[in-house]
Amino acid sequence: MLVVLSHAGLTVVPGGSGVTIFFVISGFIITHLLLRELEKTNSFDIRGFYLRRALKIFPPLLVIAR
Repeated sequence: MLVVLSHAGLTVVPGGSGVTIFFVISGFIITHLLLRELEKTNSFDIRGFYLRRALKIFPPLLVIAR
């Protein structure tokens, strides 16, 4: 929504704030997923975590990047 407001000429917050907000939200989500795995299995597999992320991200990327 901030992007729409910015393009409409209404600068509510500084331009780079969207990137910061994205990284903060991403950090919370990744931490939540890792803590949930730690709670379920009493450990976490960082390679498995990134493999699952890649398997979710790459198929749509390959379709779009054709």
